[in-house]
Amino acid sequence: MYRLQLKPDAVVLLDGSGLSRQATPIATLKDEYGGVSNIIVDDHCYVLVNGSNTVKHWYHEAVEVLKTLPPLRTAQVLDEIGGIVSPNASSSPTGDDK
Repeated sequence: MYRLQLKPDAVVLLDGSGLSRQATPIATLKDEYGGVSNIIVDDHCYVLVNGSNTVKHWYHEAVEVLKTLPPLRTAQVLDEIGGIVSPNASSSPTGDDK
């Protein structure tokens, strides 16, 4: 059974279409057999990665973690690191981005 780790992995290597890249997980789940899954943000969407491959089918434990994450349509996504910040955070240093 997969369990959410207190601290996500630092990085996950993704392999797709012959190209490899890195992403910073926002959540990591591990099972007792050495299985590792990570939830990352890609193109403003949550994506489940098993090992180094993205998957189309989310298992129950991953769905339960997904339910605890903020909706991306209201959160600002830090594309470079895949982290989530407050939806009320200002993009302007002065807070005047209106």
